[in-house]
Amino acid sequence: MSTRERWVVYPLLFLTLGIALKDKIVRQISTGQVVCRALVVTDGGGNARVVLGSNLDGGVVRTTSARGGVDVSVGHFSQAAGLLMTGPKGNPLLGSILIPSVLQQPDEEPAPQPDQPAATPREAQIDPPLESKDDEQSSEP
Repeated sequence: MSTRERWVVYPLLFLTLGIALKDKIVRQISTGQVVCRALVVTDGGGNARVVLGSNLDGGVVRTTSARGGVDVSVGHFSQAAGLLMTGPKGNPLLGSILIPSVLQQPDEEPAPQPDQPAATPREAQIDPPLESKDDEQSSEP
């Protein structure tokens, strides 16, 4: 290997090693956005303590107790949304705040009442454009 080739190869080698080992040495990564299905925070023993995730109903944050006490979940569940506290056996505790989920989709039109006329299309509800004064003057003789 010539001297000129060494001046190209060795700096590139050290650059790639530095990039590969940076997060191993610093143990910290900064980024603008993380996209994943679930984010799990563990304690020193590898036990999951906080789980940020999602289900078919929405997002959920679950925290678990290290001593087998009260677990707390916040988010959207199958029929409700809110704060759910559970005991060691998974049974819901008093103090949980759950609000029933909305059953009707917001973009659906409500069914018309029998004594009311059906809703008109959106285009028919918009006022027609106003004629300009130039149009009115040109139509007069």
